[in-house]
Amino acid sequence: MNILIASDIDGTLTDQSRHIQDEVVEYLNKLSARGIELLFVTGRPFKRSFLHLQHFTFPYLLAVYNGSLVFKMPEMEMVHRNYLD
Repeated sequence: MNILIASDIDGTLTDQSRHIQDEVVEYLNKLSARGIELLFVTGRPFKRSFLHLQHFTFPYLLAVYNGSLVFKMPEMEMVHRNYLD
């Protein structure tokens, strides 16, 4: 069975200082090690979002601009693009 967990970044993963606590990172590492796919979604652009997630060493998906662009991380490979005409 495939499991995907999707989460907002700002205020959900991050605390008020926009920092992701070590305990959260450790838990996400454990989920990834169990084969659970992780997707992080934000309205921010890629560069600002990646600043918060750059210390993640496990594979995950990052959807920026509210899902307009989706990247496979840590490879930084764009896997989806959806712009309005």
